[in-house]
Amino acid sequence: MRITLVGDIHGSFRYLAVLLTQLQQSVGPIDMAFCVGDAEALRNSNDLAGVVGKSRHGIGDFPLVMSGEIRLPFPVYSIAGNHDPLPAIDKDFTGGLNWGPNFHYLGRAGVKQFGSLRVGWCSGVYDARISTSGSFRRTSATTPEDRRYFTTSDVGKLMKGAKKGHIDLLLMHDWPHLPVANRQKNSARNQSEPGPHRGSHQTQAWSDTKRLSLHRGQVEARASRGNPIAQKVLEECRPSLATFGHNHHPWAGTVGRSQVVCLDRVSNGLPAVAAFEYDGDSFVDITPPHLDLPRYESITSSSPSATLSL
Repeated sequence: MRITLVGDIHGSFRYLAVLLTQLQQSVGPIDMAFCVGDAEALRNSNDLAGVVGKSRHGIGDFPLVMSGEIRLPFPVYSIAGNHDPLPAIDKDFTGGLNWGPNFHYLGRAGVKQFGSLRVGWCSGVYDARISTSGSFRRTSATTPEDRRYFTTSDVGKLMKGAKKGHIDLLLMHDWPHLPVANRQKNSARNQSEPGPHRGSHQTQAWSDTKRLSLHRGQVEARASRGNPIAQKVLEECRPSLATFGHNHHPWAGTVGRSQVVCLDRVSNGLPAVAAFEYDGDSFVDITPPHLDLPRYESITSSSPSATLSL
């Protein structure tokens, strides 16, 4: 089985289709992709209204996926981040959402078998007020702002599924505690030098970033970003492979027994994807070191509504 991991799409489905198509041409047939959230697959104005902070960006490219103008080359399964249409997802979810052609939302949290691959996930981001309160429950009155956060119930559903069998692939939007290079988004160095940590289009793979090998007990002692709940889930589930998004910062390494991949946003090119061969037991990285991708602006010039928000 060949799978692809995809970073935050942020409504840029036109560029996603180009990226996935070129990736498949490079590595061979791919069975499916898993997105780490913030896909912003907005079908209509009702979906748009439920996305916090999205109104200034527009609806994005997903209506063109719905119409068939943009074709995703293989199925994409996505969790939700903090910029997805969560009111609509919560309302419509009945065990799996076929949102549009070759695009599916997985829902809040759970564990599901995809052939020989056992996938666990938890949507949303961390908030100390909501994510650690055992008393918080979503209702019809829950605001779009509060729907962005995962709850103890969501995490419990994932962990319950994990106890029934090993999770091969873990998907979460918000990071656990991971060490990252310090970066100044607007510094002269960051604007002038290429590289996988710069916020611009790249054709170099995430696997060419500096790899760091971590072990329990070392993570907290180093400069890091992330949250304690995601850290606990990663350490207790011990998936073979775990992937995260949200920060738009590519990172690769190991935490305990788990291989960890953090992905960039799709508009930044190749660091937003990672391809793996899965043999039913282990993952082998088959991500090409380079793709001859067109610049994001050249593909999306007719789609000014594509968002780059974090």
